[in-house]
Amino acid sequence: WLEFRRVLFRSVGTPVKAVTSGEVTSVQDLGDYSFVMVRHGRYSTIYNKVAGVTVKVGQKVSMGDLIGKVALGDDGEGDFEFRVMNGLKFENPRNWLIPR
Repeated sequence: WLEFRRVLFRSVGTPVKAVTSGEVTSVQDLGDYSFVMVRHGRYSTIYNKVAGVTVKVGQKVSMGDLIGKVALGDDGEGDFEFRVMNGLKFENPRNWLIPR
């Protein structure tokens, strides 16, 4: 499943925003960072290595809503992972990201 993750290196504190509307189904505190899952019908998006999470389970989010901020990675740089699931299968997340 690792080939279907998108690791994004951004400055620590860069806003992490919902890619589309949905409902927050999981927020897990993993110590130095958190894991957030948002359901969008049969799809789910996963935001991993998020600091300062601003959402809670059951909350509805819209595209562009703040999820949290990029956390500090093990290497001292900003580190953030984005994944997409269709049911129980991971998909290529590239199609869900808007190029910048």
